[in-house]
Amino acid sequence: MSQKRRLSDALNEAGSHRPSTPESQLIADVVALSLQASPDSQVGSEGPEVCHVLQVAKIERMKRLSSLPSEHFIRGWFQVARAHYHNWRNGVQHRAISLDNLMCRGEDGDLFCAVLNDWDLGIDAKDANLTHTGLAVTGTVPFMAIDLLTQEALDGKVAVLYRHDLEAFIWVLVWAVCCYDNGKMVYTVPRGIYNWDVRKPL
Repeated sequence: MSQKRRLSDALNEAGSHRPSTPESQLIADVVALSLQASPDSQVGSEGPEVCHVLQVAKIERMKRLSSLPSEHFIRGWFQVARAHYHNWRNGVQHRAISLDNLMCRGEDGDLFCAVLNDWDLGIDAKDANLTHTGLAVTGTVPFMAIDLLTQEALDGKVAVLYRHDLEAFIWVLVWAVCCYDNGKMVYTVPRGIYNWDVRKPL
């Protein structure tokens, strides 16, 4: 298979595991408050601005991947992890992997397609007009890479890498195995971490 064909197949796979947004509607151009790229700089000081766009999108109805039987969940987890890899290689970085963001199209018995939802915190790393340092930390604490839970990372001094999202996928899998049995939640959180304070993760 040619390299061009492999790239085309990878892009198709990456796109098919994202939610479709047939009626995306922009409701605000730019949030009034622009944040400076450096966490130490003051708003209004010189330096590159990071602007956020507020958007409401009507997307297709999907179901949680965690509600499926275990075999389907594992298959869907691999589909989404692979699609995420292809997106990252092409400059599209999700950066907020969590159990609630793993969804699927189709029913249990049908051929289904797992979907990685919630791309609002993602970035296009190849966008030349994007002011992006790679230092902003986003995510759901129980699923974040340990490197991103340090004070240094929270201070914006650690670049977010592919392996951080991959580690988040592993934590999602661990959480699902500990809390779900064949699509039914048996524990709200894994046993042994009930007293974990996510405001002080380490």
